[in-house]
Amino acid sequence: MMDWIPARWALAFMCCLGTMNIYMVRINLNIAVVAMVKSNRTPQDIQAECLVNDTDTKSINSSRLLQLPDNSTQAQEGEFEWDEAMQGVLIGSFFYGYLVTQVMGGRLSEMYGSKWIVGLCVMSGGLFALITPMAARTHYGALVAVRVLQGLCQGVCFPSMMALLPRWAVPNERARFMTINFVGIPLGVLVGMPLCGWVIDEYGWPSAFYVTGILSLVWCFMWFPLMYDDPKHHPRISDAELEYIQKGCQDGGSGGAPKSVPWLAIIRSPPFWALLIVFLGNEYGFTLYVTALPTYMKNILGFSMKQNGLISALPMLVGLTTSLIVSFLSDWLLSNNYLSLYTTRKLFQGLRSFGMAASLGVVGFSGCHPLLAVGLLCLGQIFQGLKSAGPNRSEFAPNFTGTIWGITNGAATVVSFLVPLINGLITNGEQTLYAWRKVFLINVPVYLVSVIIFLIFYTTDIQPWNFKSTEEKDKNKENTKL
Repeated sequence: MMDWIPARWALAFMCCLGTMNIYMVRINLNIAVVAMVKSNRTPQDIQAECLVNDTDTKSINSSRLLQLPDNSTQAQEGEFEWDEAMQGVLIGSFFYGYLVTQVMGGRLSEMYGSKWIVGLCVMSGGLFALITPMAARTHYGALVAVRVLQGLCQGVCFPSMMALLPRWAVPNERARFMTINFVGIPLGVLVGMPLCGWVIDEYGWPSAFYVTGILSLVWCFMWFPLMYDDPKHHPRISDAELEYIQKGCQDGGSGGAPKSVPWLAIIRSPPFWALLIVFLGNEYGFTLYVTALPTYMKNILGFSMKQNGLISALPMLVGLTTSLIVSFLSDWLLSNNYLSLYTTRKLFQGLRSFGMAASLGVVGFSGCHPLLAVGLLCLGQIFQGLKSAGPNRSEFAPNFTGTIWGITNGAATVVSFLVPLINGLITNGEQTLYAWRKVFLINVPVYLVSVIIFLIFYTTDIQPWNFKSTEEKDKNKENTKL
């Protein structure tokens, strides 16, 4: 990186690119499966159903507003006869492996550092993407196995990246640091869906896996020589920046990760459970966006492959823009003492959850109004973008950021593989407006219950057990001296 770029922001930028590649590899199957599977219903059937159920000519005309220019050749029939339930298992299989390595990744990064753990696991995920087409054509079970292995590799990445946060980001910059990092999630969807849609249309569905796999490998060759686990080991960091980071992180309660984890204290901690539950609620809605939208866009709204990728990514563009704006807004509010950290986290998370519940609930009743449906999905992502000012997992126990990330991300992984499975069971053999209404309406109670629990029990105060094992270790040393 050039010397004039502060080292901490160079790290945030590289984490952003890494997150983008992780998500492109994760979601490539979500859009490729639309082209891989033989269709049981044609777009003409769906359009006819919409026209029968909605005689309002305004809705028919509004659908034409979203008919993007499409020079695609006639879509080819897919190779595989997988019903909706099998597709749900397949899409969710990534998360079977992803679940296993969450806590492992957090603890390994706290003990041994994040650089090699993140780099090698992203590289492995990219290599598995390259062999995905061969596995798919070998056997359904082989494809499931590859996706499980891919999930195993990627499961350690986010907890390991987050273990860098207490060492590199001072408290007043953490919202910006995390936003830059997690901009990679919507960016991965925003770039990945149109890219996969285009290469599938031009070169066939295997190309989606080849392109995303190669991009992951390219990122790895940048990550290894440029990144360092600790600011004091970075050869290009300035003395002023190093002093600024070390003082800020020490004042923020990060004193180096203790070696033993106070598991019982964590389990008994109300803020931990409030964070976990609201995170699960957030994950349910987000997983719907990244796993179900391509199928909804094709089977209900009737978009072509190329249009599908672009329009499925549109809500993510809205969410990305909102997230960037809100991250700077929240840092400004905190830096100028207009709002406390506690108030900021609860305010923005409350708006996010209530807004998402309302938006997705109304989508279920949008019928054959593509403009309305896509508009509501974009509105939902405006609320989703408020996450950059919401709670993060480094605030109430910064010494255990990696561990808490591993636990919460692991629990959210269960949601991530349940969502496509549930959606597949609801829509199995019934790609209808009524079935998809149920898919969207499930989100309403999920968001409402989770945010109410969060608003009651969450706090940003650093918990006593954050220092517990360090204090015990120091006490043992004093006793030994005596």
